[in-house]
Amino acid sequence: MKNIKISILFISIFTIIVLNSCKKDSNNPGPSQREAKSILSFKFSDLASEVSGIISETDKKIKVKVPKGTNITNLTPTITISEKASIQPSSGISQNFTTPVEYVVIAEDGSSQKYEVTVEIELNTSFTLNPIANTSVQQDGNLLLSGNNFGSPSNIKVVLRNVQSGEETEIKAASWSTSEVLFFHIPEDLPLGKYAAKLFIGNESLETDTNIEVFVHTHEISSVSKTLVKPDDTIIIKGKYFASKDNIVQVLKDGHFYNLEILSETSTAIEVKFSGNMPSGEFTLCVISNKTQIRYSSSITYTL
Repeated sequence: MKNIKISILFISIFTIIVLNSCKKDSNNPGPSQREAKSILSFKFSDLASEVSGIISETDKKIKVKVPKGTNITNLTPTITISEKASIQPSSGISQNFTTPVEYVVIAEDGSSQKYEVTVEIELNTSFTLNPIANTSVQQDGNLLLSGNNFGSPSNIKVVLRNVQSGEETEIKAASWSTSEVLFFHIPEDLPLGKYAAKLFIGNESLETDTNIEVFVHTHEISSVSKTLVKPDDTIIIKGKYFASKDNIVQVLKDGHFYNLEILSETSTAIEVKFSGNMPSGEFTLCVISNKTQIRYSSSITYTL
């Protein structure tokens, strides 16, 4: 009987130990939580109107604009960071922001990430700039900025700074811009990526409320050399922005795609050959370039 009581006591103690161990394991954060070290928000809440910084995770920089007249030598930020992480200097500690201030976020696992915070004082300008409606623009496309009192476009330019490389590109406003809408033609060879945009009108300037992203331009089919073909015929597809190699040209009929042989290809023209393994009829011409498919507006008639 005594042995039975000892056995029951041992089993009870063992069960409690196992349950406590499981409970501790369930509370342990996963690797991603232990390594998290990001600034999620950066604000100045003690100003007349709260202002929030724009955080760029690409280059780990934070930009904050404060109203004219703000004393930036003694500003107290409210900072939100990843769970389980810490930050130096701490949130709620006043800093002198006349020059960029470096913050270091330390993850639970001991790894760290630096952020640079820059504070700019907004200047009174004779014009206003609205938030950007479309923050994505393709190469060879147009960036639109809206606002009021822009004046003559001959005196207006925008400077785009690549967030990653820091390289700047200056673009003059198009001649058809108005006092309320500005058009800027994006160069077709402008590197892809995110850009900070700053508008200059005479000696005045304003930065946009957010970054813009430049993406690859969509290829276009402008014409084909002929639309009536037979086996072994070749046609030349003319357009813009084709990839210099590895394009795919197909014709579509009744849900079936037929690949055409590419004889030559450049960014503006692709020469293809029709084979004899296709049924006769009307086909839709398709070009896949840079992983994007477009279709020609007119049909291709194939006869045997």
